[in-house]
Amino acid sequence: MADAAAEALPTVEDALALGLTRAEYELVCVKQGRAPNQVELAMYSLLWSEHCAYKHSKKLLRTLPTIISALRAGMKDVRAQGAMETEGKNRLDRDVSIR
Repeated sequence: MADAAAEALPTVEDALALGLTRAEYELVCVKQGRAPNQVELAMYSLLWSEHCAYKHSKKLLRTLPTIISALRAGMKDVRAQGAMETEGKNRLDRDVSIR
């Protein structure tokens, strides 16, 4: 009976067919202390799929501008405008004092 159960365990090829990588399959085996059965492997596949975990797109998402970078860019614009306004006031003060 034990031999039949061992034969029924999915292989790395089964994991690859479900969209997992070799590293992910090995991680599952390490974390569980054993190879996953078919139901467990299917669950990991679903949980780590592109739809649920965006494991493949997160590398691309990191290349997009973030809210923080947009805020920083906005702050630079505000600082630049403030500097221009300050320069304008200084010119006005100089012009008034000359007269």
